[in-house]
Amino acid sequence: MEENNSQLITEEYDSIETHRRKIKEDIKNIRKVRKEILQIRKEIREDGKEIDQVRKNMKIIIQERKQIQEKRKYIQQLKNLIRKERKDIEENKETNLKENEKLLKENEKLLKAKKKHLQQRKKILQDRNNIRKKTNNIFKKRIKLLQENREIRLEQIRLMQENERLQQEGERINLLNEENESQNNDDIINQLEEVELNETFKNKEEIKCIICLEDFFIGDKISYLPCLHYFHSPCIKNWIKMKNKCPICKNIIEFS
Repeated sequence: MEENNSQLITEEYDSIETHRRKIKEDIKNIRKVRKEILQIRKEIREDGKEIDQVRKNMKIIIQERKQIQEKRKYIQQLKNLIRKERKDIEENKETNLKENEKLLKENEKLLKAKKKHLQQRKKILQDRNNIRKKTNNIFKKRIKLLQENREIRLEQIRLMQENERLQQEGERINLLNEENESQNNDDIINQLEEVELNETFKNKEEIKCIICLEDFFIGDKISYLPCLHYFHSPCIKNWIKMKNKCPICKNIIEFS
C-alpha cells in the first residue's frame, strides 16, 4: 500500500512537472504572440476598428498572462506543498490517504485550468490568424499606393521634361525675335536721312534733342522720323537700336 501511494505521488508529481513545462511553453508562445500583436498594432493604426479589436485582444492576453502567472505561482505553491506532503508522508504514514485525496482534487483543478487555458489559446490563435489576414490586406493596399505614387512621379518627370523642352523652345523663339528685331532696327537706321540744321529748323518749337537734352545748333546733323519729330542723328540711331518707338509720341517707327 505504501509503495502504491509513493508511486501515485511520484506519478502525480511527474504529471505536475509536465503540466508545468507545458504551461511554460504556453507562456513563451503567448509572449511571442504578444510581440507579434504589438508589431501588427503599429502597422494597422490607420484602421480604428481593427486597432480597437486588437487592443481588446491585448487586454485579454494581458489578463490571461496574469492568470497564467497566478497559475504558475499556484503550481509553485502546490509543488512546495507536495514536497511538504512527501516529508509528512514519510514521517506519518497514516495521513497518506487524506493527503492523496487532496492531491487528486488539486489535480482535477489543474486539469480544469488546463482545459480552460487550451480554449483560451485556441481563441488567441484564431485572433492571430484574423490579424494576419488584416495585415495582408493592409500590405496589399500599401503596394497599390506605392504603385500609384510611382506613376504620379513618372508623370511629374514627364511634365518637367516637357516644361524644359518648352522653355528651350521659348528661348530659341526669343532669340529669333531678337535677331529679327535687330535686323528690322538696322533697316530703319539705314532708311534715316541726315539733314543739316539751318535757320528754318531753328525757328521750330523743338529747340532741344529729347534724347541727349542738348540744344540744337546750326550745322548739327539731324534725322526725321515718319511722325515728323527730329533728333540728333547719332542719338536717334542709338535710340532705335534699343527701342523701335519715337521718344516723344511713342509711335512705332515705320517707313512706307
